[in-house]
Amino acid sequence: MKKIFTNLFLLATLFLASTTLSAQTYIINDGGSYEVMTDGSSSKTKTFTISNPRPCDQLTFDNAQKTGGWFPATGGVTVTATYTDGTSSDIASRKGNGSHSIDLKRKIITSLSFKGTGTLKKTISNIKLTMSSYADAPTATSWNPTAVIGSADETASTTMEWCNTSPFTLSMTGDVSQFTYSISNNASAGNYGTATISATYKHNVVGTHNATLTITTALGTHTIKLSGTTTKKNQTIAWTEALTGDSPTIPVGKKVQSPANAQTEITYSVADPTIISINENTLTALKAGTTTITATAV
Repeated sequence: MKKIFTNLFLLATLFLASTTLSAQTYIINDGGSYEVMTDGSSSKTKTFTISNPRPCDQLTFDNAQKTGGWFPATGGVTVTATYTDGTSSDIASRKGNGSHSIDLKRKIITSLSFKGTGTLKKTISNIKLTMSSYADAPTATSWNPTAVIGSADETASTTMEWCNTSPFTLSMTGDVSQFTYSISNNASAGNYGTATISATYKHNVVGTHNATLTITTALGTHTIKLSGTTTKKNQTIAWTEALTGDSPTIPVGKKVQSPANAQTEITYSVADPTIISINENTLTALKAGTTTITATAV
């Protein structure tokens, strides 16, 4: 029974290890062995050309150099990177036998060259260059559009840099009836780019509306706070006969009208409806007296 359990444990361990390895994306994965310095101390260069440059995460390689004898090896291996703009720089110089690791911090590289320095034979092997995986935070985390009712819908956008990760998912909570959202150039494995997340606010209901847009990635969650405000229009009431001054006078039985095509709907209230009546946009003086008319934009 103990042997069976041990075998099952080993199988599970191997499966987990293979799962982890399969998730890694390699830009270079070369198990070969290459001489970069001869026994006669003649320097050589091994260059790897990258046909599909992408942001790089880490470079690892093994270095073996001759040891012992009267004259031990000197120097090591210099690694030079060439970039998409044609420039190049030495990114590392490693000495001694063993495995070496170099953090490339998202550099986009078109070729890597390994050159032996110093004396005596040196060999590199197991060259692996992995692709970065990231999803940066959005460039904006809030948006507060404001306009009068009837204005055109407003749209704002934020961007997120990404590389070699699964697609983002978007969801919204709050006043979802007033907002819509979308994403373009979404993330994908083995690629890199910039996603654009957009939110649109509709100015068709007076008031302030709040919502939260949540962006979920394989590497974390981000939120954008949305608060849209739609205000009433400023409305001037123009009657067919001027009602000016603090206490305008209207003859009993007289009817005056405000335009039916006002910019926004208006409701009226009369303090004493036995003196003045208003039906839709027509005002009628019913009897002598004084009263107050209140107009409200809807």
